[in-house]
Parts: sequence; C-alpha cells; structure tokens
Amino acid sequence: MVLRALPAAPVVAGEASVAAALRVVAGIFAAPAFLRHAAASVFFVGGFMALQSLWVVPWVMNVNGFDLAGAATVLVALNLGNLAGQLAVGFLGVRLARAGVEPVSLLRAGYGAMLVVQALILWSGLPVLLLWTLFGLLTAANSQIYLSAARAFPPALFGRVSTALNLMAFAGAFAVQWGFGIGLDFMRDMGVELTRALAFGFGGLLLLQLFAYLPLLGHVSARARVGGA
Repeated sequence: MVLRALPAAPVVAGEASVAAALRVVAGIFAAPAFLRHAAASVFFVGGFMALQSLWVVPWVMNVNGFDLAGAATVLVALNLGNLAGQLAVGFLGVRLARAGVEPVSLLRAGYGAMLVVQALILWSGLPVLLLWTLFGLLTAANSQIYLSAARAFPPALFGRVSTALNLMAFAGAFAVQWGFGIGLDFMRDMGVELTRALAFGFGGLLLLQLFAYLPLLGHVSARARVGGA
C-alpha cells in the first residue's frame, strides 16, 4: 500500500520554491536600495547594540570616573531614553506619515542628531547622564531603517528585507564588540592608556557611522524588482 502511494517521479516543487526564495534573498542583498541602508544597519543599529550591551559601562567608569552604581544609573537612563523614543515614534509615527514625512527623513534627522550627541559624549564636558539619556532617545530612529529600506521593495518582501537588515545589525554588533576589544588590547600593548584607547575606539565607531550615514543622504530610488516578487 505504501509503495503504491508513492509518486512515480520525485516532486521538485519544493526544490524550485527554495531556489526561488534564495534568488529573492540574493536579489535583496544585491539591490542598491538595500546596500544604501546596510552599512547604517551595521554601525548604527549594531553599534548601539554593542555599546548598550558591553561598552557603555567601561566607558563611563574609566573615562568619566563613575563607580559601578553610577555606571548602572547611566545604563538605566540610556534604556529609559530608548523606551521613551520608541513610544514617541509609535505615537507620532502615523501622524507624521499622514503629514507626508517619509521614514528616510526621520532616519536622516535621527542619525544626524545621534552623530552630534555621540561627538558631545566623546569631546564635551556636558552632563554625562543627560547625554546618554538623549543618545538613548535618539536611537529610536533605528526602527525607521526597516521602513525606509522596505519602501524600495514590493510590500510582500517587507519581512525578508527586515530579516536581512537584522542580519546586518547583529553582524555589526558582534563586529563592533569584537573589534573594539581587539583595538583596545592592541593599543594597551602599545602603551596607550585605557582612557585614550577607549576614546580612539569610540571615535573610530563614530567615523564609521559617519561614512554609513552618507549613502542615506542620496536620492531615494524607485521601487526595486527582486526575483519574481
């Protein structure tokens, strides 16, 4: 009975669908609209994840002279700022869209402000807690990168575009965490004091973010055609 129920020829529909899906994914990664957002996902989204999860506490303890309790307070303020920013985006997002404000415009404004605030963290003597709270607030702009990139693709590909950006973000978080650590170890071995090494590392991330920001200032291209979508 089982043998009689088996098809005479192998079913290739599954293989074809997998191949088609892979072509679509490859098309997303190769699309200019995705590439202009990819570096920002790596160094803004991934960079924030790396700072939030690993490097904020060593920075404020060694550069700003905070104790562990003070560093924990800064970390809480950073996350509360991010929460407030996300709530603001959720509350105002629909209203701004109805007013004709595009996600890419919010992304440009948010990332531009993030660059300024991080430069102030690095070089100014302004209150530390205020700056990190403001930085957390502005990181809510990261959510706009998904909407901005997806606008250039068919609506059916929103999930795949978002997944591709998430992949870039997590790769960026790992690369920034790992690269920051390797750079610090190298500079410490060269005799650079820890505070200066941290400043060089943070400055390097800021420079990479600046380069990642520039493609977002370009012309928004028409909707891409990817694979069969």
